[in-house]
Amino acid sequence: SKEEVEKRVGPITIGENRDGELYQEPLCLYFSSLEESPEAIIERDGISMDSIKVNPNKHWGINSIQLSESILHADRTGFTTHVDGENFVTKKIFVCETLLGLSAKYDEYCPTLKRPPEIGSINYLPYHYNSIRGTDHELGVEVHSVFDPGQVFLRYLIEYTVPIKDPNPAEPIKDPNPADSK
Repeated sequence: SKEEVEKRVGPITIGENRDGELYQEPLCLYFSSLEESPEAIIERDGISMDSIKVNPNKHWGINSIQLSESILHADRTGFTTHVDGENFVTKKIFVCETLLGLSAKYDEYCPTLKRPPEIGSINYLPYHYNSIRGTDHELGVEVHSVFDPGQVFLRYLIEYTVPIKDPNPAEPIKDPNPADSK
């Protein structure tokens, strides 16, 4: 039952259907891939574990899919295209329905983790959490990591344009339409 699970692992976002079976509502989370175009991900009909590239020192698990409720985390690794001669880039990120299941909390990055930690065992067979979560300390947002692409369902592709960061911040950007000083 849900109460028995919560006694072992703490509060979880799982409910019970009319038949008393446990289920989870999917969360809408943001995902982006720096290395692979969204079009390739869509054509393949989902995220491939082979295409996941993360910062080797700032992540939660080898070949984990990292998602966040904050667009800031996905924006950092959003697939980017640049138009020559323009001062803007176009970024693309996904909104995904994600089944997190039972999630283990990590306070620090754990880049060597190959799967979520073990919860316990039944008849000497181990069973594991379904995902892990941690805080991106630079952005102050919670990040969820899943190790099974079957937990992530692409729903929307967001495309947006942002100015390129000024490569020389010591020089202020001049306003093209300065107000009259009269």
